[in-house]
Amino acid sequence: MIINILYGDEYVDIIEVPINEMDIQCVYEEFVKWVQNLDSGYHIMQNGTVVGVSYDIDVFINWLNKNYFSQKNKAKILRKNVLQFDKRNISLYF
Repeated sequence: MIINILYGDEYVDIIEVPINEMDIQCVYEEFVKWVQNLDSGYHIMQNGTVVGVSYDIDVFINWLNKNYFSQKNKAKILRKNVLQFDKRNISLYF
């Protein structure tokens, strides 16, 4: 399954996941919960206070592969920072 990862109106990364039947929106929501957890290590701190999270597509791909895919079938990045993409693909908004 090909998925567009949209970052506002700036650019798009395109990834591929090996399972077409998965509810990628639910999986993405699970990822967001994980990355927002303090144990994830992706927090932006200011004066000892969490002010946000910072991650890129590599973090999402690594998380997918660790939690959902085997050694043979892995999620992967097809293209980064593209301006034109197939709008028929599923899109996730980062």
